[in-house]
Amino acid sequence: MCGGAMTSPKVWLLGITALAAIAVIAVGCVDVSPSAAPTATADPALADLVITMTRGAYPAEPAEDSCRGPCPDYSLTIRGDGSVEYEGFQNVDTIGTQRAQILQEDVSLLLRRFEESGFFELPEDFHCQVLGVGATVMSVRLGDREHGIERCHTSDKQGRLAALEKIEQLIDELTDSARWTGPPRTPPSS
Repeated sequence: MCGGAMTSPKVWLLGITALAAIAVIAVGCVDVSPSAAPTATADPALADLVITMTRGAYPAEPAEDSCRGPCPDYSLTIRGDGSVEYEGFQNVDTIGTQRAQILQEDVSLLLRRFEESGFFELPEDFHCQVLGVGATVMSVRLGDREHGIERCHTSDKQGRLAALEKIEQLIDELTDSARWTGPPRTPPSS
Protein backbone atom coordinates (compact mmCIF):
# COMPACT_ATOMS: atom_id res chain seq x y z
CA MET A 1 0.00 0.00 0.00
CA CYS A 2 3.07 2.26 0.05
CA GLY A 3 2.18 3.81 3.37
CA GLY A 4 -1.14 5.23 2.13
CA ALA A 5 0.47 8.17 0.34
CA MET A 6 -1.53 7.78 -2.89
CA THR A 7 -4.76 6.34 -1.51
CA SER A 8 -6.75 9.57 -1.47
CA PRO A 9 -8.78 10.25 -4.67
CA LYS A 10 -7.62 13.89 -4.54
CA VAL A 11 -3.95 12.82 -4.56
CA TRP A 12 -4.57 10.45 -7.52
CA LEU A 13 -6.37 13.20 -9.41
CA LEU A 14 -3.54 15.64 -8.75
CA GLY A 15 -0.98 13.07 -9.91
CA ILE A 16 -2.86 12.32 -13.13
CA THR A 17 -3.38 16.04 -13.79
CA ALA A 18 0.34 16.70 -13.30
CA LEU A 19 1.27 13.88 -15.72
CA ALA A 20 -1.19 15.19 -18.31
CA ALA A 21 0.24 18.71 -17.97
CA ILE A 22 3.80 17.39 -18.43
CA ALA A 23 2.70 15.49 -21.56
CA VAL A 24 1.05 18.60 -23.03
CA ILE A 25 4.14 20.71 -22.34
CA ALA A 26 6.44 18.07 -23.83
CA VAL A 27 4.36 17.79 -27.01
CA GLY A 28 4.27 21.59 -27.29
CA CYS A 29 8.07 21.73 -27.18
CA VAL A 30 8.53 19.39 -30.14
CA ASP A 31 8.48 21.16 -33.49
CA VAL A 32 6.85 18.85 -36.00
CA SER A 33 6.29 21.50 -38.66
CA PRO A 34 7.66 20.82 -42.16
CA SER A 35 10.21 23.64 -41.77
CA ALA A 36 11.81 21.82 -38.83
CA ALA A 37 12.53 18.74 -40.93
CA PRO A 38 15.81 18.56 -42.82
CA THR A 39 15.37 19.78 -46.36
CA ALA A 40 15.21 16.98 -48.89
CA THR A 41 15.18 19.42 -51.80
CA ALA A 42 18.77 20.58 -51.42
CA ASP A 43 20.30 21.33 -54.81
CA PRO A 44 23.16 18.84 -55.34
CA ALA A 45 24.76 21.26 -57.81
CA LEU A 46 25.38 23.65 -54.91
CA ALA A 47 26.64 21.05 -52.42
CA ASP A 48 30.29 22.15 -52.56
CA LEU A 49 29.71 25.86 -53.27
CA VAL A 50 31.56 28.32 -51.01
CA ILE A 51 31.29 32.09 -51.53
CA THR A 52 33.48 34.34 -49.39
CA MET A 53 33.46 38.13 -49.18
CA THR A 54 35.95 39.94 -46.97
CA ARG A 55 35.92 43.69 -46.49
CA GLY A 56 38.72 45.72 -44.98
CA ALA A 57 41.58 48.00 -45.99
CA TYR A 58 43.60 47.86 -49.24
CA PRO A 59 45.93 46.07 -49.52
CA ALA A 60 44.32 43.06 -47.81
CA GLU A 61 47.17 42.90 -45.28
CA PRO A 62 47.58 46.55 -44.29
CA ALA A 63 49.85 48.03 -41.71
CA GLU A 64 48.09 48.83 -38.46
CA ASP A 65 45.58 51.70 -38.80
CA SER A 66 46.38 52.13 -42.50
CA CYS A 67 42.75 52.54 -43.52
CA ARG A 68 41.78 56.18 -44.02
CA GLY A 69 38.69 56.37 -41.94
CA PRO A 70 36.80 53.56 -40.28
CA CYS A 71 36.89 50.78 -42.90
CA PRO A 72 34.61 47.98 -41.68
CA ASP A 73 36.67 44.80 -41.41
CA TYR A 74 34.62 41.60 -41.64
CA SER A 75 34.18 38.40 -43.60
CA LEU A 76 31.07 36.55 -44.79
CA THR A 77 31.11 32.93 -45.95
CA ILE A 78 28.05 31.48 -47.68
CA ARG A 79 27.80 27.76 -48.39
CA GLY A 80 25.64 25.97 -50.93
CA ASP A 81 23.20 24.83 -48.23
CA GLY A 82 22.49 28.47 -47.32
CA SER A 83 24.54 28.53 -44.13
CA VAL A 84 26.22 31.88 -43.46
CA GLU A 85 29.18 32.57 -41.21
CA TYR A 86 30.11 36.13 -40.29
CA GLU A 87 33.44 37.02 -38.70
CA GLY A 88 33.79 40.60 -37.44
CA PHE A 89 37.31 41.93 -36.89
CA GLN A 90 37.22 45.72 -36.33
CA ASN A 91 35.16 48.84 -37.06
CA VAL A 92 31.93 46.81 -36.91
CA ASP A 93 29.26 46.49 -34.22
CA THR A 94 29.78 42.74 -33.69
CA ILE A 95 33.30 41.39 -33.20
CA GLY A 96 33.62 37.62 -33.48
CA THR A 97 31.68 34.84 -35.18
CA GLN A 98 27.95 34.78 -35.90
CA ARG A 99 25.93 32.25 -37.91
CA ALA A 100 22.74 32.55 -39.92
CA GLN A 101 20.86 30.87 -42.74
CA ILE A 102 19.63 32.17 -46.09
CA LEU A 103 17.32 30.50 -48.56
CA GLN A 104 18.85 28.14 -51.08
CA GLU A 105 17.08 30.12 -53.81
CA ASP A 106 19.15 33.12 -52.69
CA VAL A 107 22.34 31.06 -52.96
CA SER A 108 21.33 30.09 -56.52
CA LEU A 109 20.66 33.75 -57.31
CA LEU A 110 24.13 34.72 -56.08
CA LEU A 111 25.79 32.03 -58.19
CA ARG A 112 23.83 33.22 -61.27
CA ARG A 113 24.99 36.80 -60.65
CA PHE A 114 28.61 35.65 -60.41
CA GLU A 115 28.23 33.73 -63.68
CA GLU A 116 26.47 36.62 -65.48
CA SER A 117 29.18 39.09 -64.42
CA GLY A 118 31.94 36.97 -65.96
CA PHE A 119 33.49 36.72 -62.48
CA PHE A 120 35.56 33.62 -63.28
CA GLU A 121 37.23 35.39 -66.23
CA LEU A 122 38.08 38.67 -64.46
CA PRO A 123 41.63 39.45 -63.27
CA GLU A 124 42.37 38.64 -59.63
CA ASP A 125 43.41 42.16 -58.64
CA PHE A 126 42.13 45.51 -59.83
CA HIS A 127 45.21 47.41 -58.78
CA CYS A 128 44.45 50.33 -56.57
CA GLN A 129 46.49 53.49 -56.93
CA VAL A 130 45.75 54.62 -53.36
CA LEU A 131 46.66 52.72 -50.20
CA GLY A 132 44.65 52.79 -47.02
CA VAL A 133 41.19 52.76 -48.60
CA GLY A 134 38.42 50.20 -48.30
CA ALA A 135 38.67 46.99 -50.30
CA THR A 136 36.66 43.85 -50.91
CA VAL A 137 38.00 40.40 -51.66
CA MET A 138 35.48 37.94 -53.08
CA SER A 139 36.05 34.30 -53.91
CA VAL A 140 33.87 31.54 -55.28
CA ARG A 141 34.65 27.83 -55.14
CA LEU A 142 32.38 25.40 -56.95
CA GLY A 143 33.72 21.95 -57.74
CA ASP A 144 37.05 22.31 -59.51
CA ARG A 145 36.44 26.00 -60.31
CA GLU A 146 37.82 28.56 -57.91
CA HIS A 147 38.45 32.25 -58.42
CA GLY A 148 39.03 35.28 -56.22
CA ILE A 149 39.14 39.01 -56.91
CA GLU A 150 40.45 41.91 -54.83
CA ARG A 151 38.86 45.26 -55.61
CA CYS A 152 39.65 48.53 -53.86
CA HIS A 153 36.67 50.80 -53.34
CA THR A 154 38.20 53.66 -55.34
CA SER A 155 38.54 51.49 -58.47
CA ASP A 156 36.71 52.60 -61.59
CA LYS A 157 33.11 51.52 -61.00
CA GLN A 158 32.20 51.12 -64.66
CA GLY A 159 31.39 47.94 -66.55
CA ARG A 160 32.63 44.77 -64.88
CA LEU A 161 33.49 46.48 -61.61
CA ALA A 162 29.97 47.87 -61.34
CA ALA A 163 28.65 44.30 -61.59
CA LEU A 164 31.02 43.21 -58.80
CA GLU A 165 29.87 46.04 -56.57
CA LYS A 166 26.23 45.01 -57.15
CA ILE A 167 27.11 41.43 -56.15
CA GLU A 168 28.78 42.73 -52.98
CA GLN A 169 25.64 44.71 -52.15
CA LEU A 170 23.47 41.67 -52.86
CA ILE A 171 25.58 39.53 -50.50
CA ASP A 172 25.23 42.15 -47.75
CA GLU A 173 21.49 42.39 -48.41
CA LEU A 174 20.75 38.64 -48.54
CA THR A 175 22.79 37.91 -45.39
CA ASP A 176 21.50 41.03 -43.61
CA SER A 177 25.10 41.76 -42.64
CA ALA A 178 24.11 45.20 -41.28
CA ARG A 179 22.76 43.45 -38.16
CA TRP A 180 26.42 42.69 -37.33
CA THR A 181 28.35 45.49 -39.06
CA GLY A 182 26.06 48.32 -38.02
CA PRO A 183 25.34 51.45 -40.10
CA PRO A 184 27.92 52.69 -42.61
CA ARG A 185 30.68 54.63 -40.92
CA THR A 186 32.08 57.92 -42.14
CA PRO A 187 35.65 59.12 -41.75
CA PRO A 188 36.28 61.47 -38.83
CA SER A 189 36.43 65.21 -39.67
CA SER A 190 39.83 66.83 -39.67
